[in-house]
Amino acid sequence: WIMDEISPLQEMNNDLLETDIHLFDIRETTAFIRSSTREPYAKPIYSAKNPPYGMTITAYMKKKPKEKPKFCILDENETTIYEMNLSKKIGIQRYTWNLQFVPKTKEGKAIKPGMAGFIALPNASPGEYTVVLSVDGKKSEKKAVVYPDPRFQLKEEERKVQVKALTEVLILSKKMGLSVTAAKNIRRQLEKLHKDLKEKETNEVVQISINNFDQRFRKIEEEIVPKEIGYRGSMEMALRGGPLSQQIMFLGMSIGGYPSAPTEANLAQLKELSATVEVLTNQLNDFIKVEIPELNKLLEEYNLKPLKAPKEVKL
Repeated sequence: WIMDEISPLQEMNNDLLETDIHLFDIRETTAFIRSSTREPYAKPIYSAKNPPYGMTITAYMKKKPKEKPKFCILDENETTIYEMNLSKKIGIQRYTWNLQFVPKTKEGKAIKPGMAGFIALPNASPGEYTVVLSVDGKKSEKKAVVYPDPRFQLKEEERKVQVKALTEVLILSKKMGLSVTAAKNIRRQLEKLHKDLKEKETNEVVQISINNFDQRFRKIEEEIVPKEIGYRGSMEMALRGGPLSQQIMFLGMSIGGYPSAPTEANLAQLKELSATVEVLTNQLNDFIKVEIPELNKLLEEYNLKPLKAPKEVKL
C-alpha cells in the first residue's frame, strides 16, 4: 500500500484533536508541466495512479460547522486568487488545488472559461502563498510554497506575458460563449414565431418584415454559432483555421500548452481575433438594442407575441 502525503498524521496529537479547527502544515509544491503523451507500442505494464497534482491542503474540524467551511489562497500581495468550499462535516478533510486560477478583467470581474472548457486557465506563478481556512467566523492560516518546474527555465517576465495573453483569449472565449447563447435564444424564438405564423393567417407586411429580420440575423448568426469540431467551411475559412470559435480555442491551447511567452504569430492572431470578436459582438448588441425592439413594435401592432431580447454581450 502507498499512502501519499502522510505529514498530517505525523503532525497530529491529542492537543490538536481538542482544538475547534486546525489547518495542517502544507507540503512544498512543484508546478510540474504535465504531459499526456504515452508510449502505445511497448508491452503494457501495471502502473498505479500518480499522486493528485497540485497543492494538497488538509484541515481538521472538531465539530460539525454551521456554514460551509472555505479555503482561500492569497498571493504575495494578499490578493485572493482561489477559493474552495468544503463539506459541513466533522473530522479531517483534504483538497488538492491544481494551481490554476481564474483571471480577472481590468474591472475586476472573474473570467470563467467558455468554449466547453477547452481553454485551460493560467497557472499560478511560483512563490509563497497564504492558505486561510475559515469556519464559522474562526480562521486558521498557513504559508505554502510553489516551486517552478526545474526542467524549464521560464522567466517571470515571460510568464506574465503568457498569462496576459491567455487572459485575453479567455475574454474572447467568454464573449463568444455569451454571443452563442444570445444567438441561439433569438433563433429559438424565431423558429417558434415562424411556426405560429404558419398556423394562422398573417398580414403580408408582417410576414415580409419577419423574413427580412430573419435574413439579417442569419448573417450574424452564421459567424457566431460554432459548427462541429473539424468543420472547415470555405477555402478561406480553412486557411484561417476553421470557424471563429475553433480558432480561439486552438489559440488558447497553443499559448497555454507550453511554458513560454507567446510567439509573435500567437500575438498577431490574438490581435486579429480580438478585432473580429469586437465587431461581431457590436453587431449582435446593435441587433439586440435596435432590430428586436423595432420588430416587436410591429408584432404588438398585429397582436402577436413580441420577442424577448437577450442581454447584451458584456463582461
